[in-house]
Amino acid sequence: MEEKIINSKESMLNIDPSVLKDHLLLKKNKYNYYAVDLTKIKFTKNHPIVLGCKAVEDSTWEPQEDFFEYLCKEDILIFMTYKNEIIAFLLGAAWSEDIYGMFAIDEIMVKPSFQGRKLSKKLTLLFIYIVTYCYSRSPKLKQIVGFGTSCNPKTMLLYYNKRFLLLETNFKPKETLTKIAWHYVKRFNFTPLIKDSPFFLKGLYAGSHKKLEPIKKKRFILKYAPKDFDYINRGDCMLLTGRHYLKLGILIATVGSLFYFGPEILKKKNPGWKYWKSENKPLQK
Repeated sequence: MEEKIINSKESMLNIDPSVLKDHLLLKKNKYNYYAVDLTKIKFTKNHPIVLGCKAVEDSTWEPQEDFFEYLCKEDILIFMTYKNEIIAFLLGAAWSEDIYGMFAIDEIMVKPSFQGRKLSKKLTLLFIYIVTYCYSRSPKLKQIVGFGTSCNPKTMLLYYNKRFLLLETNFKPKETLTKIAWHYVKRFNFTPLIKDSPFFLKGLYAGSHKKLEPIKKKRFILKYAPKDFDYINRGDCMLLTGRHYLKLGILIATVGSLFYFGPEILKKKNPGWKYWKSENKPLQK
């Protein structure tokens, strides 16, 4: 039964439904999905939604910086509730440069007692669907590029298994994606693990893991990594990167969303977004 998956050792933080209603995106089964445009809505540090997301992060991760300060740097928050309790969230950013619609999935957290239910996959798909939906309003954008950093081999393997859906990924990058990835790494002052590749970053999440379970077949993703890739102790991470033509990206995101969410995704409430912020500058070499 769904009700039995709550672990009594985990703290519960129920939120007044009136606080949530304005952000409702869709309902599916016993979960509610919400989206917040953080460029327009500014939460306080003690807002119930902020506290609810922080509780999820605290249950799974040792953060590298204060959660509220981190949240204030992002553009979009998507979160899920079960019985008015936040059980999972995603923080991401979106912007455009030249002909590229860029987005970054910067953090996905799922409460331990709800893990193993593909919630992170659903949040990711919902985020991509929303982002591509917004990008489709701008005729200047022709391609879409996504970024994510991970020191979790489960996440790396999941992305590896879906690489065939994309035009180009970090597992077999071409010149275009490599150039864009270097631009992203320099933009945020990340430290590459090796000097000739932007796809492995050094020490980004040192000491963050609270629990890291071994997985099978991790050799399929670690064979692409440098020999000294240390995601366990030093917190090195892989820069998960993908590129696609915008129209095809919209189609794939829509079909995938229909598969996971059903027709409800087409009846979603529009959060009010029309365009993401634009940098209006060419990519740097």
